[in-house]
Amino acid sequence: MTSGIEIKGKVQYTVRDKDGNIKLQGENHNIVVTNGDRYIADMLCKTPARSKITDTNGYMIIGTGWTGVNPKQNTWVNTPIGGTPYRALDTGYPQLITLESYITSNGNIVQFQAGTGGTWTGMTATGVNEVCIASTSTYSAPDGSGGGTSTLAYAQISPTLSLISSDTLTLVWSLTLLGA
Repeated sequence: MTSGIEIKGKVQYTVRDKDGNIKLQGENHNIVVTNGDRYIADMLCKTPARSKITDTNGYMIIGTGWTGVNPKQNTWVNTPIGGTPYRALDTGYPQLITLESYITSNGNIVQFQAGTGGTWTGMTATGVNEVCIASTSTYSAPDGSGGGTSTLAYAQISPTLSLISSDTLTLVWSLTLLGA
């Protein structure tokens, strides 16, 4: 008998104007990066060494440097946007959910969210085409310097986003754990 775990993920994004009208909406798949594999293994330990991603210690970071070259090795976004490229997760996230109506608890989907309540408002950026989710808002180099190996997953945003200061960006990231 063989067994395995597969994690499928997706990032949904919505850009709204100052009146709440949807300007752009889309969805892309993600990849759990190498450091994310290590992060998940660490979280299963009795005493994890890494910080848990929570609404007080979890961030989504956006950038403009998607290349498509070896995203499994990414440790942060390639080119963070100027200013403050990160936002904290919304209060109460991550959440464990399920899409099956017959299951009322113990779902297999971990959902992260950032941007409701206007936390992504006030940013001007063009060419936003990448996002990651991490337990730190500072750069995480491959060698662990600059904030540690905190990035869980990375995704392309396509088509690219352009934001003006009155726009609001909301990101919803879902990781589905599947046993095989």
